[in-house]
Amino acid sequence: MNRNTDLPHTTRFRSERYFRSDGQWFFNTREGTTEGPFPTREAAHAALTDYLLAIGIKPGDVWALVGDHR
Repeated sequence: MNRNTDLPHTTRFRSERYFRSDGQWFFNTREGTTEGPFPTREAAHAALTDYLLAIGIKPGDVWALVGDHR
């Protein structure tokens, strides 16, 4: 999925979006921010879903990006 602000012909490397530090969960965004802490991975996943919807990603695309765990 490309956004209008993405540079053309760039190589993207996927890495784990969620990580744990000091017993708390976080997630990284394409915008280069780290969001959290969250008490569980599931809470981080829910927050990532909310984040993507808030920045204007269409719901169908959100489910493709994070998986539909409803």
